[in-house]
Amino acid sequence: MRPQRIALTNELPGRVKAFRTAQIRPQVSGIIQSRLFKEGSFVEKGQQLYQIDPVEMNNYNITALDVISAIREQNMQLATGEIGGAPSVEGQQINATITVQSLLETPEEFEQILLRVEADGSGVTIGDVARIEIGAESYRVIGRYSRKPAAGIAIHLAPGANALETLEAVKARVEEFRPIFPPGVETAFPVDISPFIRTSIFEVVKTLGMAIGAIYRQFAITISAAMGISLFIALSLSPALCAIVLTPGKRRKRKGPFGLFNRGYEKLEEGHGRLLKTLLKSRIILPFVFLLLLALSGLLFFRIPTGFLPREDQGRIFVLISGPPSSTLQLTLEKIKQVEDFFLDEIGDAVSGLFTAAGFSFSGSGQNVGIGFVALKDWEKRGEESSVFKLQQKAMQRLSAIPDAMIIPIVPPPVSALGNAGRVDQYHRHIGPHCYICQSIQTCPHL
Repeated sequence: MRPQRIALTNELPGRVKAFRTAQIRPQVSGIIQSRLFKEGSFVEKGQQLYQIDPVEMNNYNITALDVISAIREQNMQLATGEIGGAPSVEGQQINATITVQSLLETPEEFEQILLRVEADGSGVTIGDVARIEIGAESYRVIGRYSRKPAAGIAIHLAPGANALETLEAVKARVEEFRPIFPPGVETAFPVDISPFIRTSIFEVVKTLGMAIGAIYRQFAITISAAMGISLFIALSLSPALCAIVLTPGKRRKRKGPFGLFNRGYEKLEEGHGRLLKTLLKSRIILPFVFLLLLALSGLLFFRIPTGFLPREDQGRIFVLISGPPSSTLQLTLEKIKQVEDFFLDEIGDAVSGLFTAAGFSFSGSGQNVGIGFVALKDWEKRGEESSVFKLQQKAMQRLSAIPDAMIIPIVPPPVSALGNAGRVDQYHRHIGPHCYICQSIQTCPHL
């Protein structure tokens, strides 16, 4: 055999470059990440979903291992050739493996995979014992946005990152992908705290500007009054008081202004003594005063805010949904639909969007849990009667009546990840003379 030159034409699927491999693989739209399909294996892009009928398998005396083995043997990626393989012609500059389409793509092709060939020439295929379709990578979570199917992406802010800059960067990145979205696919941000952050910054700057001017004015008045009083005392009362205190052996004056003061002070002292004797003899007055003080303390305890940070209307509500441990994903989805009916129909004038997910919650993942993110309209469009706190109370009263489910609407804390089962990020700085792990400080890999 003699080596021959092979012309690279457009009929070859894919492009072949130097030191590259030409590969054509089936793609399934809608897959954005790889998730665990079953323990020990991952579902890759382009794989099919098999729903095996155990009755038909028993009729044909076929096991699940037979199906798996047949799929692996008859659905393989094969290298069909090589460009510039040894021995090559003189002057050959490229060596590349040619990989053509050998994987099955459509459900009809997978249905024709042979499981067994009978003696009479007939065969049993996968289509005889299973239903094959191109499905989702995972059915563990069902996402919905305002009653429509949706896929959600949760983005967590890194410690120390700027929230506004991160949000703008995310929105700009999403806009870059908008031209490749299929028809009818839109994007929404059900949890967007940027309006609240901007409004908070504006109000803080405004409050500080007004407070600084008021503080300066009040400080000037205070200093002026204090200086005047101190100067008056230093020049008039202090010398006279020193002369009186330092004069020994004189009796109290009974006449004049000082005598009037002495007589009044003596009467006040005598009256104070009589009052104490009366209070100590009485069994009603002091207990009544004590109970009155307790009542005032309780009133102040419930009226004064217990937290350092006040509650803020951020325009969003979280809804945690939990069903019995044996509930299926379909039952959880029915509860979520009732939550959607309340927020979108009963108080729909105040709601701009609602994203829900069945199968996922802050408390964990499972078929019996779900979560909802309610985005409210701007404060000017809602009014005081539709504040986030009043809407939470209405939701608590209405959703608590849903049977076989525990549904809790939650107002997020004023500071994200602070309270409501959140976390506190801590920063630790090593200030010791050495590392306690490797007993070094200059070449320590742990610092």
